[in-house]
Amino acid sequence: MDERNLRVIRRLTIEPLESRQCMAADDLAELNAVDWDVFASDQAVATIVDDRSLKLVGEASLRFDTKSGFDTGVKYPKLGNANWDLSTKDYFTFLEYADNPNPLGFQGNQPTLVLRGNSGSFTYTPKQQLVTEFQWQKFAIPLQGNAFWARQSVGSPSLSDIDQFEIHWDTWDYGFKIYLDSVRFESSSNLPSPPPPAGVDPNVVKSKALLYAFDPVMENLGSKRQHDAYQWQDPIDLTNRVIEDLRVSSHGRLDYQLVETIIADKHPYFKDGFQHTDASFAAAWSARDFHNSEFDYPRFILENGIASRIDRGEIDEVWIYSGPISGTWESAMAGEGAFWINGPTQSGGGKRAFPIMGWNFERGVGEAIHSFGHRAESTLDHAYRNWSKPGVSTWKQFATIDRDAPSNGAVGNVHFPVNGTGDYDYNNSRSVMSTALDWKNYPNLTGAKTSVSNRTWSPDGSDPQRQYLNWWYGLMPSVSGQAPDGYLGNWWRYLSDVDAIKVKNADLANASSLTDVFVEVVSLPSNGDSPSTIEFLATALSDGAVGRVDFYVDGIYQASDTMAPYSLKWNAGGITGSRTVVAKAYELVHGWEFASAPSAFTILATAWHNSNNPRDVDSDLSISPLDVLTLINDLNALGTRRLPSVRPVGQWFLDVDNDGSATPLDVLMLINFINAGVRRGSGEGEWVEQRQSKSVNQNDIAFQELSWIDEQESHYLFDPSANPLRRLRRFSLIQKG
Repeated sequence: MDERNLRVIRRLTIEPLESRQCMAADDLAELNAVDWDVFASDQAVATIVDDRSLKLVGEASLRFDTKSGFDTGVKYPKLGNANWDLSTKDYFTFLEYADNPNPLGFQGNQPTLVLRGNSGSFTYTPKQQLVTEFQWQKFAIPLQGNAFWARQSVGSPSLSDIDQFEIHWDTWDYGFKIYLDSVRFESSSNLPSPPPPAGVDPNVVKSKALLYAFDPVMENLGSKRQHDAYQWQDPIDLTNRVIEDLRVSSHGRLDYQLVETIIADKHPYFKDGFQHTDASFAAAWSARDFHNSEFDYPRFILENGIASRIDRGEIDEVWIYSGPISGTWESAMAGEGAFWINGPTQSGGGKRAFPIMGWNFERGVGEAIHSFGHRAESTLDHAYRNWSKPGVSTWKQFATIDRDAPSNGAVGNVHFPVNGTGDYDYNNSRSVMSTALDWKNYPNLTGAKTSVSNRTWSPDGSDPQRQYLNWWYGLMPSVSGQAPDGYLGNWWRYLSDVDAIKVKNADLANASSLTDVFVEVVSLPSNGDSPSTIEFLATALSDGAVGRVDFYVDGIYQASDTMAPYSLKWNAGGITGSRTVVAKAYELVHGWEFASAPSAFTILATAWHNSNNPRDVDSDLSISPLDVLTLINDLNALGTRRLPSVRPVGQWFLDVDNDGSATPLDVLMLINFINAGVRRGSGEGEWVEQRQSKSVNQNDIAFQELSWIDEQESHYLFDPSANPLRRLRRFSLIQKG
């Protein structure tokens, strides 16, 4: 093995790249640029070469460079002598990465495919421009054509006699690059649709949110936090209640994960550079003086490293809580491809589009989910490409109010309940006939109508706005698979995963659902994670809708990620040796599953880790309470610490979890193992345990787990001066109990 091809992650040795990613046997874009040709209708310079710098499959992609400003592209094979019989294939598929420096991007509906044979040609043209810049995307063009991909024939072509294909692009201005990978003809028959792993709901979206609260200590008001000084609501409590409202009203489909909370002792910056002091805020709020500017989103994104964290998948969106007069929009979006969500798009983002909620802790939960509701309306407008266009979309039907369609209303919108006659008319007692409750049956709507009034959603009248909005959310479609209108039956996917629908209409009626998935072992971030934590990153590309990626290590399910970029920080927990990780992508339209090629890696043991039997601390060929006592004695004497790189002869194997340190976690892992009643000798050199990374300090967990031992027992368990046999007996009683 060439050492230059090895990637080393601290103590993790990763196998060469070519063993981690497989090349499909029918990939037509693998180190064969010499067999391709280029063209440009204006005779501009164009080239195609193998490129190892930007690829997904195999050893290289193809890079097409053109100076053309007109119809230009690539063809394969160069000689036009393929003689393919494609009669048993369903799709022509390829992965594309576009780099177009021209401000207006690509011109016309792109890309276009041409298949040429002896008797004529087929040309396939999409209904809209599909090319996304600076990110990989998958195209699947149906060889029979469909309502989205129009097929035109010249002559009498036959799919059983195809000699060459061409891919065409056009741009405003001139010049661009295209990278191509995994070019092939595919069939969609006999694809697996297995059940999800135990405990995994395929329709749940677990979006990761960062809460950032501008809640300064008001030195002029008794040094209290702003929310406390003005007797407003606690932003953390509000956030938890918002999460719960959305979880319940979405029927569990949207399960927000609050991964980080920042309580900032400062006032927000405005775009004109102004920032309140404690005194100026107090004066402005007293006079209701709203500063004539808006919150500085680009500065906030830059100062907090938001763009890179979004792009890495550490967080999926940001929630800002602040006091009044802070200048935030109810909701806004940043990142490449961002669109209006009741607030203008903001600069400063990265590749992924992401929402930024702007909430006010002077107000309540009802107002927060009201703001989220406007985000929902705008997102569904975008997904269905505007509810005011001709024709009645499912979203337009859902939002219809009685005022606009007497006796034919449905549920309503954020400002207007179905019976409302004005904005915010949540407590209107007027009864109207509506199909609202029929939406519980979606997609099997019957058209049945019932009488609806404010008492339908607010029987006690305690909080009509909040109760109405939760009722409104609760009637939104939340079923699995594809609905009859071609869209997903679960709208909560659209509301949370905005990056997935930023480019094109979310209509999946003509999607192939074919998906390519790749997985790799990536370098550890410099955030204090232990060396035993390994990060896996998966890429899943589809012209359908990917619902999640499941990660398997050595064939054992570990965890899932429901939003791209799909990643897992996996605690190896003492495992050593050669391992493999596989990522399986679940596609939502048909429920198909697509597996990556295995990615191999090797975990080398530290000098303090017993690679033959990780829990045999004293190397006596058995696992017993003596091993626990050895660890406890060491921690009592020397404490938690990093272990040196060299273990002196005669020293015990103190690093049970192979993280390079001696910590209470080593004790906890061994106690849990013994409590489970398992005894193993040295003949069992391997240990496999499923673990998931936690965003908490694992040493604290260890101490908490050990805290159930009462004071007297802990004296005998941890006191080095206590009689060893008595300590063993006490531990024996503890572990049996």
